[in-house]
Amino acid sequence: MKKILIIILLFLININHSFAGLVLQDVINIAIESNEELKASEYSYKAARSEKLKSIGGFLPQISLNVDTGSRKTKIGENNRINDDVDKKRFSASQNIFNGFGTIFEVKKSNNIANKELAIKNSKIQEISLNVIRYYLDILRYQHLIKVSGRNLKSQGRLLYYIDKKFKVKDSTKSELARARADYIKAKNDKLQNENNLFLVKSNLSRYSGIDISEINNLEDNFIFKKEDRNTEQLFKIALELNPQIQISKNSFLASKHQSNIAKSSLSPKVTLNFDISEEKNSLYLNNQKERDTSIYLNFNVPIFNSGQNYFDIAANNNYKKKERFNYEAVKKQVYNSLIEYQNKISNYDASYSSAKSLERANRVYLNTLKQEERLGTKSIIELLEARQNFYDSQIQRINIYYDRVYCYFEFKSLIAELL
Repeated sequence: MKKILIIILLFLININHSFAGLVLQDVINIAIESNEELKASEYSYKAARSEKLKSIGGFLPQISLNVDTGSRKTKIGENNRINDDVDKKRFSASQNIFNGFGTIFEVKKSNNIANKELAIKNSKIQEISLNVIRYYLDILRYQHLIKVSGRNLKSQGRLLYYIDKKFKVKDSTKSELARARADYIKAKNDKLQNENNLFLVKSNLSRYSGIDISEINNLEDNFIFKKEDRNTEQLFKIALELNPQIQISKNSFLASKHQSNIAKSSLSPKVTLNFDISEEKNSLYLNNQKERDTSIYLNFNVPIFNSGQNYFDIAANNNYKKKERFNYEAVKKQVYNSLIEYQNKISNYDASYSSAKSLERANRVYLNTLKQEERLGTKSIIELLEARQNFYDSQIQRINIYYDRVYCYFEFKSLIAELL
């Protein structure tokens, strides 16, 4: 009895598993976790953060302890050689006081590079998300299209059958029969193409996410659209803060700006505070007595000319800064124009989808009317089948517009980083 209960329980678990659907966000999360490029991007970000910590070290003092021990043999002129031991100790500490703010610019540059790497990582996350969304939506699209194309193929087969019968009794022309055959072949090819496309996008999603192709079924198909009530300027303000592409170009520009300042600081005078304590036993020049020295002093360094390298470096970094500034402005303009474009595209898709639904509804009403008239004998079966074909065509149009509209909505959301 216990074994029977276990078998029944396992059977129920398998049934529940087979009917369990894949939620879009879960598929996105799985794809993100398994993506190798994203893992590499994560380590690039961690490396940049380490470089940021390294640059902060420029504010800290440099401390060293040197100990020399061993033997020494010394001969001065014609004197006898002196053999003694080396015993020296030296403690040194230096603190940068001023270097033309070079250290400050280095820290700022490192911070921008770390922010850039984070933005690159976020850009990759959005790219993965959009790819998964596209495959996911196309699976739903082709599943619906296969059903419609299957019904259309059956209807076209019946239409060909009746036109062929009419042709045999010379009640239809040869061109009408040829057209019916062509429509039937097209319907057959459309169904086969939809089946091939479904297998292809399932394979793509499986390869991209790592989910077994046999588990890609019962996908959720419940997408909620919230009407956008923010204007372009409000959306652009959000994009300036969050859009990964803008953040990449912005931080590249700021890093180049700080690098230019670092190059300029190389011409600035530098001030360093130094502190030394040293001790030497058996000093040769003090009759083998112990020598102690303590010093604290400021070191002033004024660079004058270094083969012109500093000036060339400044010029190169200035040009690089200008390039990054123009690139930053270009990316901002591109995102702004894309926001306007996608707002218009969404509006057009909304209008097209509403029109497609109205056309489908009208064709459904016409088809139902013809069904009644065909039963009464006022309309032929051929007219009914032709009306059914028009109805299926309007269904296909509505399905394609719907999923194009959904994907456009997600692309629009990626502009303001709402896929992160």
